[in-house]
Parts: sequence; C-alpha cells; structure tokens
Amino acid sequence: MGRKAQDAGVGVAQERMEWGLRRLLRRETLQQGAALAVFSVAYAVAFRFGMQFSQTTASPFWFPDSVLLCALLWARPRWSWWLVAATLPIRLLIAYPATVPLWFLVFTTAIDAAKGLIAAAVLRRLLANPLRFESLRDYCLYALAVAGIVPALSAIPGAWGRHLLGYPFGASWLQWYQGDALTSLVITPFLFYWLLPPPRVRSVSRMRIAEALLIIGGLTVSTWLAFAPAQGRVFFSDAQLYAPVPFLVWAALRFGALGASGAIALLAIFAVRGALSSAGPFLGNSPAEVALSLQEYLLIRAVPLYVVGVLVDQTGRAAASLRESEARYREMVEMQTSFVCRLRSDMTLTFVNPAFCQFVGRAAADLVGGNFLALLPRASQSRALEIFGVAAASNEVREWESDIVLAPERLGLVHWTCRALFDAVGQLQSYQIIGNDVMDRKRAEEADRKVAHAARLAALGELTAMVAHELTQPLTAIVGNAEAAESLLQSEHPPIAELRQCMLDISADGMRASESIQEIRALTHKHEPNRVAIDLNAAVENVLRLASGDALRRRVQVRRDLMPELPSVIADSASLEHVLLNLVVNAMDAMSDTAEGERQLMVATSRDAESNLIVSVSDRGRGIKVADLPRLFDSFFTTKTGGMGLGLSIARSIVLAHGGRIWAENNPSGGASFHFTMRPGPM
Repeated sequence: MGRKAQDAGVGVAQERMEWGLRRLLRRETLQQGAALAVFSVAYAVAFRFGMQFSQTTASPFWFPDSVLLCALLWARPRWSWWLVAATLPIRLLIAYPATVPLWFLVFTTAIDAAKGLIAAAVLRRLLANPLRFESLRDYCLYALAVAGIVPALSAIPGAWGRHLLGYPFGASWLQWYQGDALTSLVITPFLFYWLLPPPRVRSVSRMRIAEALLIIGGLTVSTWLAFAPAQGRVFFSDAQLYAPVPFLVWAALRFGALGASGAIALLAIFAVRGALSSAGPFLGNSPAEVALSLQEYLLIRAVPLYVVGVLVDQTGRAAASLRESEARYREMVEMQTSFVCRLRSDMTLTFVNPAFCQFVGRAAADLVGGNFLALLPRASQSRALEIFGVAAASNEVREWESDIVLAPERLGLVHWTCRALFDAVGQLQSYQIIGNDVMDRKRAEEADRKVAHAARLAALGELTAMVAHELTQPLTAIVGNAEAAESLLQSEHPPIAELRQCMLDISADGMRASESIQEIRALTHKHEPNRVAIDLNAAVENVLRLASGDALRRRVQVRRDLMPELPSVIADSASLEHVLLNLVVNAMDAMSDTAEGERQLMVATSRDAESNLIVSVSDRGRGIKVADLPRLFDSFFTTKTGGMGLGLSIARSIVLAHGGRIWAENNPSGGASFHFTMRPGPM
C-alpha cells in the first residue's frame, strides 16, 4: 500500500508540473499572439495611410517602414522573421489599385522587409540603446544609417521596379528615397519616444504638464491656421507658415527629444492633412509637387529640431550625472575621517568637512569665509604659504606638517596634502588640502624612542664586562709605563729616548681608552639618527672588539667570515652597531648551557641575488622552538629568563627603518642563526 501511495503521489506531482508548464506556454503564446495582432493592425493602418497618395508618385511618408522597424527593435531577434512574414498577407488583404501588378506588390514588400532587417541590425550594432538617442553621436549615426545609406540603397531596386511600370528611374529613385528618409526622420523617432515605451506622466510635475499642454495648444492653433483649407493659396514664404516654429523650439528646449518628436509629429499631421486636401501652400500643385513640397517643409524643420532636442537631453543627463557625482563626492567627503578643506588662492576657506570642524571644535559656518592661515600658529604660516606657492607653480601634490590652533592653550599636529586646482584656461582657481591628525603618531614615535633608549640602558649591565675589559688593558698599560718612567727618572742619567717612548705609549693607551668610552657611550646615548656611508665589515669588527671581553669571560670562540670589498651602506652607525651587539649578546646568552668547547659564535657578511648586503650571526646553542619563531620579533616577547622582550623588536624596527629585513632560523647542525639585510649605498 505504501508503494502504491508513493507512486500515486509522484504521478500527481508530474501532472501538476505538466499542467503548470502548459499553462505557462499557453500564456506566453497568447501574449505573443496578442503582440503579433497589435503589430498587424498597426502595420495595416500605416500601409493604408501610405497608399492615400496618388499612384503617379511615391508616398512622401512610407509609414509601414516605421512600424516594422519599431517592431523589429522591440521584439526578440528570433521573432524578426515572423514579423516580416506577416507584412505580405496584410498588404494583399488591403485593397490596392488594380493598376499595380501583384509582382510589384511582392517585390516592394521584399524590399521593405530587407530594409527593416538591415536597419534594425545596424542600430543594434551601433547604438547601446537603439530606441533612444543618448547623445548627438547616436542621432547622427541613426540619421546617416537609417535615414541616409539604407534608404538610398533600397531606393535603387524600388526605382527599378517603378521604371518597369513606365516611370522615370531618376525621379522614382528620388521620390522613393525622400519618402523613406523623411519617415525615418519624422515618424520613427516619434514612435521611439512616445510608444516604446510611453512616457511616464505620473512622474511629471503639474507645472510641466501645464507647460506641455500650453505648447500643444499653441502648436495646434498655429499649424491649423497655416494649413487651413478655406484660406486660399498660401506660399511657403508666408509668415503664417512660420508661426509653429516658436512652439517647436519651445518643445525641444524644454522637453528634449521627447518634445521635439511629439511637436514634429503634430506638425506632420496638419501638413499631411493639408497635402491630401490640397489646401494652403499645396493648393493647385501636382501630386509630385505636393509630395516634394511636403518633404522639404518637414525635413527643414525636423532635423534641426531633433538636434536641439538630443543636445538638450544630453546636456540634462550630463548635468544630472554631475549633480549625482557631486552629491556622492560631498557625501563621501563628509563621511571621511580625514580633514578636507577647499580654499581660494587668497587662503579664504570655501569648504570644510565635518571631520575638520570636529577636530578644531568650530562650526562650518564659523570657518567658511575665514582665512585658513588664521588657524595656524604664526611660526607655521610662512611654511604653509611656501608650500601653497610651490604646489601652484609645479602643479604637483605637496605635503607638509604643521601645528594647528585647537584652543588658546592647545595645539594639534596635522599632516597636510595640498593640490592646486586650475580652471580651463590654466588660471589658479583654488586649493584642496587633505589633512590627518598625526599627534598620536608623533607621541607613539616618541614613546618608541624612549623604549629604545630604555632598552639600551637595560643592556648597560651586560656591557659592564665589555667596559671593564676594554678599559683594563689600556689603563694597566698606562700604569706600567708610568712606573717604568718613574724608575728611569730615578737613575743618575735618565735615558731620554726610553722616557719619550713611555710617554708615547701612555698617550696611545689613553687615546685607546677614550675611544672605547666614546663607542660605548654612543650605544647608550639618545640621539637623532645620522645616516652616513658605513663600512659594514668595519662595523662588525668594531662590535666584536667591544664584545671580545664578554666573549672571553663566557669562554665563547668568536669566528668571522667577512666578504671582502663590500660596498658601503647608508645607515646610522650607532643604530647599526646596536643591532649587531644585540644579536651577538643574544647568541652568547643562547650558549650558556652549551659545553665550553662547543661555544662557537660565527659572524658573516655576504650578498644576496638582489645585491643586498647580509649580516648573519650564528650560535651553537639550544636553538629556537618552532612555535616561537613567528613571535620572535614581537614586542615584549622573550625566551630568556628576566628578559624584557624589547631587544629583537627594536632591532627589527631599526632594520626596517633602513629598508632591510630581519629573520631567524634554526641551523641543521644545532643552534640558531639571525640574518638581516641592508641596502648598498650609491657607488
């Protein structure tokens, strides 16, 4: 029973799915059928209207072309052939003069179908939106292709067909071409803007609707008077035929291409009505003259009006895009935590963002219109003026730091970035400056310097043995030489040469002691970095000489492997020797548990593939735990009992400040190696 119920449930689900699919297909089929029916009705009306003119001349408007092209652009490309195929039955069902042979009707249908397919393909290829003229370029391409090249080419077989019926080829080609071109310039844009899709009236204000109704009323009255049937003969040069022009221009200027297309369509309706009734300027003319006059009258007014309308739309979109961009920029600037200010060339502030107002503790209304220099201390104003002048002269971004007055008794420190802004003719227009509060950074840098100084002082205890060793030898030698000189002086005939040598030795040993004291003092003295060209091997030898006494006390064998003829490095001597000394002392500390005969310290220099100089300090100690390697250079992390965890962190900061890098690794044979790189100085 369970199996049967399950099968029954699956069957019901399949039936429901099939029913839903059939319903969906039926709904889509009904929609497509309704669309095809609407197209058929529109095409039939357009064809019948186009056949209202005399058969001795081509129609001045060939309305079916506009309907077919709009349908081809609106529908999916796979429906194009269905739309084209529907045009022939429509033409056959509508009554046409018996003088027109069937072959000519089929022939012209094929020409119009090919013309519509080609025009639709060209517009899809050239325009991003083939149903709208987004720019003057789009309209020019449309006019060139759809109203120029395609009608001119299609008029050739059309004129040839009329020539077979006995009409002149040249006149037939001209009439055919003008009818198709005028349709593309007058009727097709109207369908684009008013039907595909229709304008949204709900989104238009009442004032705009009232203005549109006023234009429609004025244009209707003026065009009706221009082509009134009962007024007799009127010439195209008469003033009443120019009465619609102000309303046409008004529509284009205020409503863009939408207004231009609607106004031209309304003008065309009254003009065609006058042409069909031979009224106004068409009175007494032959059908060919009527068609030609109508085409020229509308063409002269349509093309300039569309150009104006398209330019108005393009300008409006550009202005709207600019306003939107400015709004986004203003919103972004107002949300910035950085300080953004705009000021004129005379230093008058024209814009400040909320972050700057909050920083200085003043409202934007109090700052805008004031002088930017008034916010700076007097000592910083000349430097700011100098930066502004350089930025304007070089047209480059300039940076500087300056104090800024936050309160009568309080100053802030801001890092500014300045750029000069120029107008279209190259005249200085304003400055834009962006600032960041760097007081916390300065405090952090000062704290780092104090911590580094404290670390040097903390290492002073470890340097005691080095100081004792370095001073014991020269002082012992001085005492010995002094005692020897005293003994020589007690003799009856003191040897002058030996006494002079004793004095020279005493002087040399004194200089040696003084140099040792100066070198150790440099390591512990707080000073600003002074980067000069340094011989790296000489710096290594100097540090090893300082550490030699400590190494002797610890029973550590010190070895060197220094690459000869290394280029100099640009570095601060005291900082570089501090890094080396820290690594050397750490290496000796790491071998405190190593047997005395195996305590070996190796210091090597070399170069890598990128020509950077490498200093390596290797020991034979217990090595570094793998888990500790990623944290080895972090502040306050130490593996030594009683260590501060600052030595390697400071060493890393010094190396990074010199553009190098520092790392550690365990040796395959035991112990660890520390390496750091330094960039070579200019040759």
